[in-house]
Amino acid sequence: MHSAGFLSNADDTTVRELIQVLRQTKTQFRPLPGFENNTVDVQDRLNAGVDCDEVYPHIFIGDAKVCLMYKVIGEEDHESIARCRKVGRGKPVSLLLDAARWEVDGGRLVGYSLGVRSGLSRVRWPGLRLKVGKAAVFSDSVHGAAQNKQYLKRLGVTHVLNTAEGNRFGMVNTNEGYYRDSGIKYMGVHLLDLPMTNIGAHFNETADFIEEAVKSGGNVMVHCLMGMSRSSTCVLAYLMIKEGLSAAESLKKVRTSRDIRPNDGFMRQLADLDNKLRRDRARALKL
Repeated sequence: MHSAGFLSNADDTTVRELIQVLRQTKTQFRPLPGFENNTVDVQDRLNAGVDCDEVYPHIFIGDAKVCLMYKVIGEEDHESIARCRKVGRGKPVSLLLDAARWEVDGGRLVGYSLGVRSGLSRVRWPGLRLKVGKAAVFSDSVHGAAQNKQYLKRLGVTHVLNTAEGNRFGMVNTNEGYYRDSGIKYMGVHLLDLPMTNIGAHFNETADFIEEAVKSGGNVMVHCLMGMSRSSTCVLAYLMIKEGLSAAESLKKVRTSRDIRPNDGFMRQLADLDNKLRRDRARALKL
């Protein structure tokens, strides 16, 4: 029997519930932040070489240096050699693409290449939408949103949170010195995008950093490599800890603006955080 005012285990948020929320929430395509007053289509967003979305007032999630889909072409065209950093495999590779046919998955792009000689058969490009039947080719990207200081200035970014700090593959090798000439305050956390990574150990410190940016009237760019898992998890934790949203509410809010995909281990830690916060608040009301 549980005391009044306390939550039973039956009330706990589960990973399954959060995954269901993620699947049911559709992401809405928006122009690239900083270009809202212009007519910006998918091709313009690709050409910008950055992938970024404002997911909550003053909070942006963006990418770093990853592969760039630089040209949308018709099915009848036959573009050939391109280069791409193969996500999750450890090193840059040359790809031979006759073209890459794209399908829309929940309003976002999921690509299936047609002539790849390197073994890469599926490429995700977050944050963009394309009509079925179009195609694309790849090249090395520019800096991405997080490392493009000119773009950060355009957004009025005052703080950068790198949730993938490091110089190994899958990490982003920036530090405080990289942003010094821009006057941007930097925080870096070394997190691998793996289910066993204890990202929860950094929830409070990253939430404090984001809160500092927002309360000071600034804007914060939170990023990892692709702006999908590590960075989004830290933003979700901020919304739960500082803004009082539940895990489900946070997921709906952010997913509406960006195609986020925290890994299963991170989803479990968000569920654990949600349950802890609800119990803490119930105890506070009891006092």
